[in-house]
Amino acid sequence: MQNWIIFLGPIIIWIVIAIVVAVWVYKDAESRGESGVLWLIIVLIAGIIGLIIWLIIRRDKPVVS
Repeated sequence: MQNWIIFLGPIIIWIVIAIVVAVWVYKDAESRGESGVLWLIIVLIAGIIGLIIWLIIRRDKPVVS
């Protein structure tokens, strides 16, 4: 009965973390003038590799005066 919890628990946690990271990338991309939807999709599909790519190529935030 509890074997499914042991199996599904880490999978559910991994999915929740992936969604939280993808939403953060979306908001970060939008704040930097990039396409948030595009980067959200890239991070959801590519996972940690997509996140690393985003962190490498993202631009500085525009300065608001």
